[in-house]
Amino acid sequence: MTPPDAVGATSVLAELAREVVGLRREAEVLAVALETGRHVVLEGPPGSGKSTLLRGLSRLSARRVLFVEGNAELTPARLVGGFDPALVLEAGYSADTFLEGPLIEALRGDGWLYVEELNRVPEETLNVLVTVLAEGELHVPRLGRIPAAPGFRLVAAMNPFDAIGTARVSQAIADRLCRIAIGYQGEDAERRIVEQVTGRSGELPELMVDQDEVSFIAQTHPPTPEEGAAGGFDEPTFDAGVDARQAREFVMFTPAHTVTGKVFIFGQTNLATFVDSTSPRFVPVIDATTRSLADRKVVSHYAFLLINRTQMIAAAELGGPGDIADEDLSAT
Repeated sequence: MTPPDAVGATSVLAELAREVVGLRREAEVLAVALETGRHVVLEGPPGSGKSTLLRGLSRLSARRVLFVEGNAELTPARLVGGFDPALVLEAGYSADTFLEGPLIEALRGDGWLYVEELNRVPEETLNVLVTVLAEGELHVPRLGRIPAAPGFRLVAAMNPFDAIGTARVSQAIADRLCRIAIGYQGEDAERRIVEQVTGRSGELPELMVDQDEVSFIAQTHPPTPEEGAAGGFDEPTFDAGVDARQAREFVMFTPAHTVTGKVFIFGQTNLATFVDSTSPRFVPVIDATTRSLADRKVVSHYAFLLINRTQMIAAAELGGPGDIADEDLSAT
């Protein structure tokens, strides 16, 4: 069997750079940490490339990865393994009657154990890892001591911005892990990722999209209005005799975002009427700011935006008596 390449070898990192868009610095830190015997936790929002980076590095360095999905149902028995009751009745407690879990398989097989969603794993299950991280071994009743092979590493991943169904990772675990933060990449890198995945460059073909599935449509770079063109939303024009509309600032909530911006509505329209109305389907918003609920650090600003009423689950007006303030919104 060909021995695995050094994780931090120049050839491995060079090939990884050709396969994984961006994340060069993160790849180097991860490679050095694993090569020097450290266990690692990758922190970042969904879709930032944590799993892609690890899988690419493991494949290019010929390391085996055992995947474990972290959730509330991951018990110590599922992680470690256990004795088969039927076999125990026939042959008693022995190594032959023990069914190995992914942790023991990784310890003995010189592989990397990859635990996703570390902050969703129950504390009693995480406690099993303390001795493994600190002493490089695991003690199982009736089975004995299981030392970690030289190439064993624990690599965990978690989204630190998700507060639903998660818990704080104990200091005993956190102190024994090398933390690597991974964030979303820039626009150029995102375009290269799309080109790499789809095999297309430049303009993508038109797609059929169900309008009820669209939360909002935003204009990133508004064109310069032609000379003599009608006024924009900053200076709306209306026919004579029509009640004047007012620019009022709202914060609107969709299942995935908060949208803050100015909406031109009739002065006598109250908040309840605005929320309950079904027309128009897409509400124009100017000077809009969107914030992701999955990762509140992801904030975007748009000069013009259309928000889908069918996706709007709540709204509040800013600046009125008893309404929420801008600083309260940014803290949520």
